[in-house]
Amino acid sequence: MNKNWKGYTCNISEPLLNFPSDDIEKDTARLNQYIEELVRERPAEYYWVHKRFKHRPPGKPNLYD
Repeated sequence: MNKNWKGYTCNISEPLLNFPSDDIEKDTARLNQYIEELVRERPAEYYWVHKRFKHRPPGKPNLYD
């Protein structure tokens, strides 16, 4: 978010080296770690209200109630 709170500046990073690999679990963990690092730089700008887990198995409680 820009300092005047009017708009965003988008920084595009270099592509991740050696990505993707043969290991989908390692790749997923690597992306999650990368996203976490970015959120930690500017936690106030992260869209915390996004309900990531919208669908639950039948009979399971809603995670957001």
